[in-house]
Amino acid sequence: MVEVTAAEIAAIAAYLNMRVEDVRVKHTAADPQDSSRRVLKNERDACTFLDGNLCMIYDARPGPCRRFPHVHPGEHSLGSRMESACRHSSVCPILYNALEEYKHQSGYHNRGGAAAATAGG
Repeated sequence: MVEVTAAEIAAIAAYLNMRVEDVRVKHTAADPQDSSRRVLKNERDACTFLDGNLCMIYDARPGPCRRFPHVHPGEHSLGSRMESACRHSSVCPILYNALEEYKHQSGYHNRGGAAAATAGG
């Protein structure tokens, strides 16, 4: 879930040339753990603003999206959340690309490809 502040909702509304209340109703929901906070809605297991592989509000994206995938050293880094990163890479092209670049930089090679994976190898 991506938490959004009132200021971020206003920035998204301005970017989309929409009314703040329309963005709030159409694209956010109450956080299930804290109804005083708002989160971006997910549609079909993807962010409401994801169109294929493109973020429709990239220039106005909220703070959590700007900091994602949190590759800086520390407690909330990509390395400390690898399982979550892999799980979410199918819906977030930024994370997918970051993981692919990480594989490239680390010298990872899939020796056997998909055939080996499906054959149990």
